[in-house]
Amino acid sequence: MAHLGIDPGKNGAWALLDDAGRLVDADHFPLDATGEIDAAALHGRLSAVIAGVGPVRVTVEKVGSMGASKGGRKQGVQGMFNFGRRLGAALAAVDILGLPRDEVAPDVWKRACGVSSDKGTSLGAARSLWPDAAHLLSRVKDEARAEAALIARHGMRAGTAKKSPRMRRGPCAFPCAHACARRQHLACARRPDGGLPDGPRLLPREGR
Repeated sequence: MAHLGIDPGKNGAWALLDDAGRLVDADHFPLDATGEIDAAALHGRLSAVIAGVGPVRVTVEKVGSMGASKGGRKQGVQGMFNFGRRLGAALAAVDILGLPRDEVAPDVWKRACGVSSDKGTSLGAARSLWPDAAHLLSRVKDEARAEAALIARHGMRAGTAKKSPRMRRGPCAFPCAHACARRQHLACARRPDGGLPDGPRLLPREGR
């Protein structure tokens, strides 16, 4: 499944990976005459980009208000309001397209990708991962595109891991303390590493 990464914010960006993990396209958010994210234009652009890539899932960086920063200053009320409005515009464009989405905290995807809070490290990592997409990452300000691409890559890899079965499920294959009823199993499943099962799993009655 193709994956769309969203790096929110006025200077944020989006990036699309195809189902093979190749960087197909990326861009900064379009802005309207007031300098805010143009949700309608973003919706139109994303609609055109995803048209030929099949099913798409979205991963958005999970953001909140800024805590104390250098000098002990905190993000003001107006700043939080503006950021929330911009995040809402990006999410509106995605949701109108009917794309399933999830969120990932900045520290989680950055740690998984081996980058730091220095956006230059994200740009360097993206250039190494997608040398064929150098035209999308050629400028210093393309660090937002780079982070969106890395968010998409993390979402794609995390989604694949979730789908990988970690336990065998089915009728009890190992002796355990879980009860097995005839035709309707409260089945146990021992993990491949030999650990104890997580708990009973109700299987559908045969012939239902």
